[in-house]
Amino acid sequence: INHQVRRKPRKRAIIVDEVHYMNQEASLMTFLANMVKTVRTFGAAVIMIDQDLEAFIGVEGAQAESMATGTNVTAGQFIINNVSWVIAFGMKRDAAYRLTDHYRDEILPSHAVFLARMGSDDRHGKGMAVVRFNGKADMVFFQLRPIEAEYLLGS
Repeated sequence: INHQVRRKPRKRAIIVDEVHYMNQEASLMTFLANMVKTVRTFGAAVIMIDQDLEAFIGVEGAQAESMATGTNVTAGQFIINNVSWVIAFGMKRDAAYRLTDHYRDEILPSHAVFLARMGSDDRHGKGMAVVRFNGKADMVFFQLRPIEAEYLLGS
């Protein structure tokens, strides 16, 4: 099976939505952290989506062994420490500052202010995000073309 999977490279992705359901049980988060390590060895992407930062940072009891250091960390922290991309949309103020603390040299306090303000009214936030990749973070604006909006949102 290993040979069959790796023989022809294909683009693969596993999407896990509503991660907070998994973090209600420590063994499920441990499974998720171990699954991420395994799946990535096969060249697949793992996309995890949740509305709450606590789904990744605040899970007690779930453990994943860091292969580099041999130390146990919470499974959610193991996952968020080893991601390539973080895309954050509007967050509560406390969560935005916790994200800033987690990526201390990358996501700046000004990004936290931006995330906390985002979506508080129509002028701030529609299609706006903070994207962290390759050791740096930027504020970005996503905008759909009219044809994309029609297909996605209807006429």
